[in-house]
Amino acid sequence: MTRILVVDDDKDNLNLFTTVLEYAGFKVVSYSDPLEALKKFKPSYYDLVILDYIMPNLNGFELYERLRQKDESLKILILTASQEQLHISHNQELVDMVLKVVRKPIGISKLLDEIDSILRLEKTSVVI
Repeated sequence: MTRILVVDDDKDNLNLFTTVLEYAGFKVVSYSDPLEALKKFKPSYYDLVILDYIMPNLNGFELYERLRQKDESLKILILTASQEQLHISHNQELVDMVLKVVRKPIGISKLLDEIDSILRLEKTSVVI
């Protein structure tokens, strides 16, 4: 069974994503606090991590960087309602292999399509 970690400080979004993903057949672990998610993270356990971008304490990209230190093969989807351009200072080609950023709001079928396309990518061990 595909395991997905979801981290979003908006509890309504978190509950919605968890419910939808579980209904779609995924095993979901979810946290509303990015620091708690980081503390309880299990390397080599998750097939995909879905992160909100704007969160207190750590934004989604900061959490992404810390999680990648623990598991460099992670595939990550960041969801953001921010209209700002996300500034990714790393080699963009390498980032694209392990990280996808999608704007919110996102429909359920679009979310599931994005997840499917990410999971179909071959796992890589790219160090960013």
